[in-house]
Amino acid sequence: MAEPISGFVLDTPTILSIGFALSFMPIAYGLGTYLIPSSQLRNRALFMWHAYDALTHLFIEGSFLYECFFSYTKIIEPVGTKALERPYYFLGRKDRIYGAQFGTGPSARLWQEYAKADHRWATADTTVISLELLTVFLAGPAAIYICYLLYKIASNRNSSKAGAQQLGTTKGKLWLVASAVATGELYGGFMTFAPEWLSANSQLDGSNPVFLWLYLVFFNMLWVFIPAWVLTEAYKEIKGAFVTVEVSSPLWDSVNDELRRGVVASNEPPAGYPPPGQPPYPQQPGYGHPPPGAPQGGYYPPPQGGHYPPGPGGPPTPGQYGGYPQRPPPAQQGYPQHGAYLPPQQGGYGQPPPGPPGAYGHPPSPGPYGAPPAQPGYGAPPLGPPAQPSFGYIPGQVAPGDFTSQANSLRKAMKGFGTDEKTLIQVLAHLDPLQMAAVRETYTKHISRDLYKDVKGETSGYFEQGLLAIIEGPLNHDAELVRDAVKGLGTKEWLLNDVLLGRSNADMREIKNAYQRKFNRSMEKDVESDLSAETKNLFKRVMSATRHEESTPFNPASIENEVKSIHGATAGRITNNVAEVCAIFAQSSDNELRAISHKFHERYHVELEKHIASQFSGHMKDALIHMLRTATDPAYRDAAALEETMAGAGTKDFQLVTRIVRLHWNKQHLDQVKKAYYHHYRRDLRDRVKGEVSGDYQTLMLALLE
Repeated sequence: MAEPISGFVLDTPTILSIGFALSFMPIAYGLGTYLIPSSQLRNRALFMWHAYDALTHLFIEGSFLYECFFSYTKIIEPVGTKALERPYYFLGRKDRIYGAQFGTGPSARLWQEYAKADHRWATADTTVISLELLTVFLAGPAAIYICYLLYKIASNRNSSKAGAQQLGTTKGKLWLVASAVATGELYGGFMTFAPEWLSANSQLDGSNPVFLWLYLVFFNMLWVFIPAWVLTEAYKEIKGAFVTVEVSSPLWDSVNDELRRGVVASNEPPAGYPPPGQPPYPQQPGYGHPPPGAPQGGYYPPPQGGHYPPGPGGPPTPGQYGGYPQRPPPAQQGYPQHGAYLPPQQGGYGQPPPGPPGAYGHPPSPGPYGAPPAQPGYGAPPLGPPAQPSFGYIPGQVAPGDFTSQANSLRKAMKGFGTDEKTLIQVLAHLDPLQMAAVRETYTKHISRDLYKDVKGETSGYFEQGLLAIIEGPLNHDAELVRDAVKGLGTKEWLLNDVLLGRSNADMREIKNAYQRKFNRSMEKDVESDLSAETKNLFKRVMSATRHEESTPFNPASIENEVKSIHGATAGRITNNVAEVCAIFAQSSDNELRAISHKFHERYHVELEKHIASQFSGHMKDALIHMLRTATDPAYRDAAALEETMAGAGTKDFQLVTRIVRLHWNKQHLDQVKKAYYHHYRRDLRDRVKGEVSGDYQTLMLALLE
């Protein structure tokens, strides 16, 4: 018998063989990217895998079968000698020995190379051939069929009941076939290697790292981990479908009706809603600010103090946050006492300045329970007294007083040879938005120079980024960030989420105006042109600045209907009705989103955020969760965002600087974020940041977090 087995040699045939085996990966990636939209990230990943799976089964493993059946050598036995003893005669031919080791074509060379690690693939091993017959003629076509079903789902635009039924059928076929293929591949992998494990790996050669880690481990473990993931996703889909059927059954409806009648009979409002004559949720402040006051009966305010969702250490005990290490407020020597100017007492950035009694932020007395005014639809004017722009979001506002000393200190820090970075940090890190605007204006008038340009010319790196973001102030910096998110190749989706989602109508209008002034472009057109499909439509709704005002009383019946709409648009469907979910999230005030979240959990026994995370993927999932956390727990939203920038290998410095600068404008909210971070991650936020960055960059970040 010929002996094809030899050591690893990186020659041209070897390179071509490995390259051919890997070449299907970019092909599958390209097909998935082209045929499946990015909004369906999981389906795109499934398509890519099954496309690669099909190509590998049909062309690579198919070539193995070809070599087994058509490549052979003849045995010529001398006359009068005993016949050559073999354990079996493949295809009943005593005069032939089959296998890739006797072939001369490109596919034979490929399998001769792989056989250096697993000798069975050079011969006509009947166990391997039996498995490969199933793989090539069943698993390969089945994988193509799965790709077809995924494409059919992605291209479906029929939102009618008949269309939903058709999609349900398609999804049922998808997960049935995908589960069968994944199970078969796990079984095939076990049956391929179990005989070797039971016979001391007599046919395997892992002496060379390439043989062991590339040929045996990498090329085979792909068909272990990914099929296992497919089965996990299939389980989630099947579970979700059964839960939906059970929860939606007439039995549950009758139970809910009985409970509802019992509540009405006792003259008590439904659980979770305010009693008759009481206003709905308390008016919530603007972007990034925790809600004021303690929870009142029937409200669903965001968690405060020690009421964050349980973290790694379990729920906080009473007074736990009181033990969080606090630092004294930074001294502000050298800053003027501003006579009539007082910093806002409601949290700074994100909190509108107080108005007189009866001004914005105080909802009108609602009518009788169950009969509040109807909510406007998308594009209609939001009901309720409108909120004013957040602190620092009214163009032209500056703090009164004399800021000459700060301007002189800044100029002195940059004048001449070298730069006094310490002074730049001391002066700039502790200004509120109106003080920053006043310092910049004074610098221009008193020194006849542009503070932004001077700092840009004297600093660099992320230290420069942080200082320039402070100098711009919250409004202009937000406009700058939106532009940065959409210019050039690709889209910084996280940046659009951070800046635009969860904003008040007043803030959104000011950001759009600032963008127009700064870049002479339409922010809405720029953002919409950089997005696609339903994500584009979501941001279009958000940027229209027509969400319900926080002062708008909500209708409990409307909340109930929207909860059912969200569940009906997602659970147990082939393709989620993304447009319906986006419309609800985009038009609802934070008060309403909290009510929806509470009622969803009450009705379906699952957290709305977890449900969203399981039903959506990619940018859409991140956007919806960001909006929900803005309403339910903005402190945890920002704590988790900061941890995301530092988790894993390397630090996402641009994200870290951006998020810390935007947080520092509101010290009250920042304090809540630090407490939330400590609760969830059991680390002091400043210490965490200190361990990630260094130099002047570190000093600035720590100063902003004081």
